[in-house]
Amino acid sequence: MTQQDLIFIGDIHGQDGKLRALLEHLDFIADLLQERRHLVFIGDLIDNGHEVGIDHQGVLTLVKDLCDQGLACCLMGNHEFNAVGWALKHPDTGLPLRSHNDNNRKQHQLFLQDVDEGSELHKAWIDWFMKLPLFYDFGHVRAIHACWHEATIQRILPYLNEDNSLKVEHWPNAFDERHELYQLCEILLKGPELALPQGYSFQDKTGTERHRVRIKWWSEEAKTYRDIAQVQPNMVNRIPPIPLADEHCNPIIEIPVVIGHYTLAGLPAPLSAKVVCVDYNAASVQEELVAYSWWHDETQHQLHERNFNYLSDMEFGQKGVAAIRLLFDQLADRYTSVLLKPEKCEEIRQCLLNHWDPAFVNGFDECSDEYDNYITPLATLAQQASWGELSCYLMGITKSYFNQELDSDAADRLAKRLRLVMNSELD
Repeated sequence: MTQQDLIFIGDIHGQDGKLRALLEHLDFIADLLQERRHLVFIGDLIDNGHEVGIDHQGVLTLVKDLCDQGLACCLMGNHEFNAVGWALKHPDTGLPLRSHNDNNRKQHQLFLQDVDEGSELHKAWIDWFMKLPLFYDFGHVRAIHACWHEATIQRILPYLNEDNSLKVEHWPNAFDERHELYQLCEILLKGPELALPQGYSFQDKTGTERHRVRIKWWSEEAKTYRDIAQVQPNMVNRIPPIPLADEHCNPIIEIPVVIGHYTLAGLPAPLSAKVVCVDYNAASVQEELVAYSWWHDETQHQLHERNFNYLSDMEFGQKGVAAIRLLFDQLADRYTSVLLKPEKCEEIRQCLLNHWDPAFVNGFDECSDEYDNYITPLATLAQQASWGELSCYLMGITKSYFNQELDSDAADRLAKRLRLVMNSELD
């Protein structure tokens, strides 16, 4: 496998049509003799609401067939993990490992209906889920559903088979909150959490008040609770900018990691220099199934937004442009808009006219405000987003709003200029 290019595919959640469309877009040929690329499914193949096009059987059959042919491999996601817990019973109590309460059933109901709960078909898929590994280490890149935490990886190894799947006898332990395996699986498959300082809380997307927050374990620069918190944008200000204790600061990540799980929004871009996520809410009918390509011959691989694949990046008809523009709006909305002084606005305006100018208006005084709608979003991204997000945003708006091409090198140069302009304000 080391001589194959890897294509990591994000959380599918029963979206059979999206999966087949993405494979067609990638021009993936299901033929081991022709295909030098190897698919890596990042987990969460199942569970959804009653969205259009949900076909659990279609997704599972296609993915398993590709795995059986040696063209793909598939990780355990937290939804496959929970499906096993729902189906298995404790050897001593006879009770399900995962509670059959109303909330858990609601989350899992469509899958249970599609495979006829308790049927031989249901049991066959549970048996396959139990064989899925918790992580892959390809040497030059790693993959796991939610979090690569080295100490947790090392601690969980005694509970795993050689292929990194959970040993059959330990499944009851994995759902026992009193057992250490429960917490190890929580970290790897759902992501680590951190208790907020006393007196602080936030509301999650369901409106539930939370005193613990999922963390950006990939952010090596995080120094405060607000820096490290993975919350929806409108809750960021509820997280205090209190410095983290040394033991809560993230370790340095040496080997790149691909993950899913986090239901991101906006234009796909690396989370950090070493971590990329391929879950951009494909579960929703409106959002795209995302893949990330990793070329085997890049020994010093740099994570870059140009390696993402999803349908909208090729569909520039009316529908495609609208979808791309929506992604840009979502990307800008992830950050708190900066307030600019008039002189700073003018500095950015001149930068865009002199070094970007996709509408070719530079030199015409009556058109000097042509790019003013982009000043605040670009300034916001230049100050708060990653370099990759800013560069990708520039390439995208150039194409979708002006139907011009901005190559990656030119976008990187312009991103550098904009960041220099914004940094000068902070001096």
